[in-house]
Amino acid sequence: MKVVRRILLTFLLVESLGLPAFFLAIKHFQLESETAQWIVSVWPQSDVALEDKRAVADMLVTYGELAAAQTLAYTALAWIAVFIYWLFFKRAPRRTEPASVPTDSLKAER
Repeated sequence: MKVVRRILLTFLLVESLGLPAFFLAIKHFQLESETAQWIVSVWPQSDVALEDKRAVADMLVTYGELAAAQTLAYTALAWIAVFIYWLFFKRAPRRTEPASVPTDSLKAER
């Protein structure tokens, strides 16, 4: 169960940081037009005009870039909160034997 949980958390971490990092890389390297053209090229065939597809792709890239920095900051804060929660509130290990009170300590208190 621990392995599955760790794999799931690793997948979620990479997935949640991947999309904002992708849009920030597009903005950094100024690849807006190439990215919009790529989105249009992988778009499934339909009756929608090419100009409309290109307009939607341009809007997607533009708004993705605007939201990427904020999304990345909130994602980082959320993962820090998950780490702190895991650090302080993880389950204590199970004991194999019940704890017993030493008899010498009871005699010393009297």
